[in-house]
This record gives sequence, structure tokens and C-alpha cells, in this order.
Amino acid sequence: AIQSKNIFTIKFLNKLAKLHKELEDTLPFVDDVNSLINARNTRGTKDSLIVDDLFEELPTTQKELNFKKMLAQNNPLLKNLLIDDSGTITTIVIDTQTYTSLDTDGNVIKKDQNDEDEFDDDTQTKNETLKKKFLTDWENIQIVNATHEIVKKYQSDDFNILVSGTAVINAELKGSMKSDMQKFIKIVIAVIALFLAILFRRVSGVVLPLLTVVLTIISALSLMAIFGAPITVVTQILPSFLLAVTIGASIHLLSIFYKEFNLTKDKRLSLRYAMGHSGLAIVMTSLTTAAGLWSFSFSELAPVADLGKFASAGVVIGLLYTLVFLPALIALIKLKPAKITIVDNDEVGQSYEANKIPQ
Repeated sequence: AIQSKNIFTIKFLNKLAKLHKELEDTLPFVDDVNSLINARNTRGTKDSLIVDDLFEELPTTQKELNFKKMLAQNNPLLKNLLIDDSGTITTIVIDTQTYTSLDTDGNVIKKDQNDEDEFDDDTQTKNETLKKKFLTDWENIQIVNATHEIVKKYQSDDFNILVSGTAVINAELKGSMKSDMQKFIKIVIAVIALFLAILFRRVSGVVLPLLTVVLTIISALSLMAIFGAPITVVTQILPSFLLAVTIGASIHLLSIFYKEFNLTKDKRLSLRYAMGHSGLAIVMTSLTTAAGLWSFSFSELAPVADLGKFASAGVVIGLLYTLVFLPALIALIKLKPAKITIVDNDEVGQSYEANKIPQ
């Protein structure tokens, strides 16, 4: 939409025509651009129906302008679609393509690929059975970004351009979800790292659990990419959710391991004890959580169903990382047990003596 004190001036119409032409010639993945410049003027006489362009030629004199203004304001098909009653707002309607122009490799499909044998019955049958894919998010974003770049060049106080529509809202929504996901993940990781440092007071106690959950998130999002599931308003909570849920299993295992390791000084024995003590509990907790999330996969709403599928898969993947990857890392890295002194019951007031924070 373009706002001005008066849209029916020669200066405004010339600028509108330039904007219309640049949008029509520059924007990718667009079917049509409609505005006052190419609006149809349909009128009837006693024995004929005349259809031509309202501004087939832009007016150069005030008399021509007044005549075009009268035609536009008296045309009911243009009111509240291309112009308002007061003559201060006009619109440019950009119709994007319905279906994608890209093949599976991301290359633009040439129009002449399906020109051969156009009237062949077998070819037509095959083409009808092919499933067409709708305009992709990437194509939609390219259209919106190109529109904004063109609009910047024409924006002025007396030519105020407002960009809106479904394509713009979708692009803004995708951008907001992307920034929100990054922000939430950073905040959650920072909070978890802080509490892990307070709980374990070890560098390994912070790094190992975070490494486990980060790999879990990467694996879950990779599954979404493999199966072509989009990031939506619902599924954008998946990374933060998996961070919060899967970190508990790592903490459970490490807390038992560190406690036993400080007493026995034997890493292999302590790890075996921790797995025997907490392994079944971690498995049962993760599987019940995954089963609960899987119930969402039966929803008729695609975003909710995707959340159920990939969240439950993420929990199971996190379980595997916790019981396989995390113990393997513990076995490979060097760890120092914290030195503690076991006091007798009669030695009142003596407390545990700990060394510096182990690495």
C-alpha cells in the first residue's frame, strides 16, 4: 500500500509506474503484479463492451489526469481494492507463484522441460500424477527480501510504502522463530552450565552433559531435515525442550559416578557401579517420557504431530548418548577424584576437606 496526500497527481503516478515496472521486472517467483498502472477500465455503450487499460498512457496534462481520476473513482471494481474513497491510498498486489520453481537439487526448472509431447495422452497422465510442491520458504523469503530492497529506493514522506500480506507475514514469522530459537538455546545452555558448575564443581561435570545434550539436539533436528519436517511455531520449542529433558539423565549418571569415584579412586569400577545403580532408572524414565510425547504424533495438526514424533525420537537418541557416548567419554578422559576425609562419629566439628576444583 502507498500512502500520499493525493494519489491522483502526475508526479505520483509517474513514480508509481516506475515502482510497478521494477517490481514486475525484478521480483523472482512472481506470477503477476497489479496496480492502478495496469488496472482494466471496463465500460459499456449501447451496443458494445469496451475493455482497456485505465492508464494505457500516463496523463501529461491536468485535463487528462482529471478524466482518468473520474474513471477510477467511478469504477466499483477498483474501490477498496486498488484505491480508497478519499484518494490517499493505492495498492500494488503482488501474486506469487503457487508452486515451486525449483527441482529437488534446488535448481530452477526450465519451462521447456515439459514442452515436448505436450499433447501426448501418456505424458499428460504421468504429469497429472506427479505431486506438485508448493512455493518453498526459501523462495518466499527471496520475494520478500527483493521487495523490501526495491521499496527502500522509492520510500519518501509523500510516497509512504507499507508492505504486508501472507508472504511477508510468513517471512517475518520464520525470521522471528529463527532468532528466538537461537536466543532460547543460548539462555538455556547458560543456565544449565551455571547449575552444573555449582552442582559438580568440575569442568568435566559441565562439559560432558552439555556435549551430550547438544549432540542430541543436532541429531533430532537432523532427523527433521531428513524427513522434510518444517520448523513451525510449535516445533521451535523442540531444542529448548530436549535440553531441559535430556540433561536430567546425564546429571543422574554423573552424580552417582562422581560420588563413587571420590571414594574408590577407581574410574572403571565407579562407572560400572553408576551404570548398574542408575541405568535402569534412566532407561525407564526416558522411555516413559518418549511414550508420552509419541502420543502427540497421532494429532491431526501437522505441527503437533511433528513435535510428538521428533521430540520422542530426540529423547530416545538422548538416552543412547547418555548410556553409550557419555560413559565412553568418561572412560577416555583423565579425571582426578576429590580428596575427602571420612570423620569418626566422635570427631565433632571436623568437616570434609576438599582440594582445589579437579579438572
